[in-house]
Amino acid sequence: MEQVNVKIEEFNLGQFYNLMFLFVIDWLLISVIRAFKVFILSNFDVGYEDNLKARKVHTQVKVLSSIGVFIVLFIFFIGGLIKL
Repeated sequence: MEQVNVKIEEFNLGQFYNLMFLFVIDWLLISVIRAFKVFILSNFDVGYEDNLKARKVHTQVKVLSSIGVFIVLFIFFIGGLIKL
């Protein structure tokens, strides 16, 4: 039986650690953004009548948190590409 040798390119463990570090920081920042969103939205109840201000705050916080998550992902995506 003939043994097959497969040549694997050199795997740089340092790059892997850098990417994992970026991933963890990214995950933590997104978690902080979401926790802040939940904290703000818990102060504004939309379950009562004449809730225009609460709905306005809900909309603003949801949009701003989505923009914040996008910015964090974009920055860390670019950072990950630069690290490679």
